Amino acid sequence: MIKNIWINGGSRGLGLVLSNYFKLHHNVTIFTHFPQNAKSCTEVKVLIKPKYKSFEKSKFELKINRLEPPDVIIHASGGGLGMRDPLVGIDDFEKVYYHNFGQVVEFNKIILKNNSNKKLKIIHVGSTASIEAVGSVSYNCAKATLNAYVKSLGRIIAEQGPVICGINLGAYFENDNSMGRLKKINNKAYEDFVKNRLPRKKMILSKDIIPLFKFLVDESIDYLSGSMINCDSGELKSY
Repeated sequence: MIKNIWINGGSRGLGLVLSNYFKLHHNVTIFTHFPQNAKSCTEVKVLIKPKYKSFEKSKFELKINRLEPPDVIIHASGGGLGMRDPLVGIDDFEKVYYHNFGQVVEFNKIILKNNSNKKLKIIHVGSTASIEAVGSVSYNCAKATLNAYVKSLGRIIAEQGPVICGINLGAYFENDNSMGRLKKINNKAYEDFVKNRLPRKKMILSKDIIPLFKFLVDESIDYLSGSMINCDSGELKSY
């Protein structure tokens, strides 16, 4: 029985959507870099994560170990942080890399080292942008690394019990994500994207993705360890 769900990046975007859904039937703890956004998160436990280059592993580990162990972890933290320059410098590159991937590694290491729950599920939110290389350079690199990490770690520890898997999302609409911002700034470009890029001619809404997460949370999915599921309305152009 799934009791405790932790959502890394649960105070905005898709993470907030998932937090609001799963809190109806589970104990939800969210981890966020943005305490100002956490004010809107009711009926969940909120932990503030240390920001890039201030990550104190021992203190963060102490916070985690005081909590009741999770049955499911969803890593929904991510984004390009506005770093669109293709000639990105190492400092900006590292910020995006940490936000999308580095913190996931540290988080999982702490959990898997201390957690004896063989039915633990760790679900990662990736992006098809890295497969098509249509995002920013730093974002593509971080999400591509996340794919390799899930596939590698999932295969290696599959025999031990915990399931490491994830979802590669294509374009989807949420008020504060890239598609939401595009619609506000340039509705014509948004409509052109839907018409010319999406075979269904219809944008995925964040609420449409909930059933897929519900399946991964509720069902026995040992056979998906190491898998990244593509969810992009048939937009994907590479295998």
